[in-house]
Formats: sequence, C-alpha cells, structure tokens
Amino acid sequence: MTQTGGHAEFVKKKKKELAVIQNHGQQSEINKIISKYKTLFAKDKYDIGTVKGYDAHIDLQVDKYCSKRPYRKTYEIKIGKLVYVENGNSLNRKKLEELKIGPYQVLEKLSNSIYRINTGHKKFESNLFHVTKLVPVPDESKSSFEGEM
Repeated sequence: MTQTGGHAEFVKKKKKELAVIQNHGQQSEINKIISKYKTLFAKDKYDIGTVKGYDAHIDLQVDKYCSKRPYRKTYEIKIGKLVYVENGNSLNRKKLEELKIGPYQVLEKLSNSIYRINTGHKKFESNLFHVTKLVPVPDESKSSFEGEM
C-alpha cells in the first residue's frame, strides 16, 4: 500500500509541476503583454496613468461645451435686421409688462455676443444687448398663414 500511496503522491507532484509549467508559460505571455502596455495600467488606485506619453485626463471644457450645446441657441444676427429684445426677468416683472419689446434695428456687432441696437436711447450703454436677449423677427415671406386668407 505504501507503493501505491507513494505513486499517488508522485503523480500529484507531477501534475502540480505540469500545472506550474503551464502557468509559467501563460505567466510569461501575460508578462509580455503587461510590459508592452505598461503605461496603460495604473500603479495604484490614485494613478490615472499615461497613454503613450499623453496624460490620461478628461477635457472638462470640451465636455461642458458639448453638454450645453443642445440647450443654447445662438443666432447670427445680421446688421440692419429687426430684432425683439427680451424684457428683463420673467419672474420679477409686472403682470401686464411685455415679454419682448421692439422690434428694433441692429446697428452694429461689437463682438460675438454683444450687439448695438437702435432703441432710441441716447446713452451708448442703453443700446448694448447680449445675443441671448435678442430674438430675430420672423420673416413675413415665411408666414404659414399667407395662403389661408
């Protein structure tokens, strides 16, 4: 019985050695892959790693711009066109105040966001409006009620 018991232990040892050899072969392949892509793996949980010399980070400004894109509508308003001006805060207004005043003519584009409008005020600052406060007057030629009368 000692012979078979010894043989069984010998077989178990050989199986373990074969498993170690197979694992060693797989381990060497794994080590090759890890060394090839070493910069992609984080060293600790606070390491963000690098990808081919480029720091792995999120461009927050780009993501912020993309997330606001569907909600913001900016118009390219041409000089000489008519626009309505939104009349202040809609929550703090009196009941019968108009939501939009105008139409007024666009005199000048000072920047991508600031326009000078001919409102009749003599002060220069009173005629400056942000593009988000301006609403273009719809063209009469595109009216949907034109053929109904």
